[in-house]
Amino acid sequence: MENTLLNYIYHKFQHLLSNLDQKWLDHAHLQQYAAAVHRRGAPLQNVFGFIDGTLRAMCRPTANQRHVFNGHKREHGIKFQSVVVPNGLVANMFGPFEGRRHDAALLADSGLLTKLDALPGLAVNGNAFALYGDPAYPLRPQLLCPFRGAVLTAE
Repeated sequence: MENTLLNYIYHKFQHLLSNLDQKWLDHAHLQQYAAAVHRRGAPLQNVFGFIDGTLRAMCRPTANQRHVFNGHKREHGIKFQSVVVPNGLVANMFGPFEGRRHDAALLADSGLLTKLDALPGLAVNGNAFALYGDPAYPLRPQLLCPFRGAVLTAE
């Protein structure tokens, strides 16, 4: 009974966090977001948002500990994947999942790449609009990340 309001809000509004077909994610807004990222110093002109997996820590459970234990962070928790845009809004949220899940596995399960393919139009430079993520994510036309294991010198 105590979760009645929470369940109502989830069922009524969860589409706002799982569906990229929103008024504020049309071509004009995506252009604005990409321009804002570029103005802040990003060399790319088609990045409109950022993706990352987040582990929300929890106390160690008494049963099934291995399902929620994250070996990388060395703690127990549940994972979420979120996409944020420069105006501060969460454009997509996926989860919760077991803490042991890798960010790339969450991406595959979320179907987000297919949703990104359906975004309207192209960016200023003629490339598809893209998200920027950490090296845990695979490199795709709509998902950009730094080179893995890159050691950069001052030059």
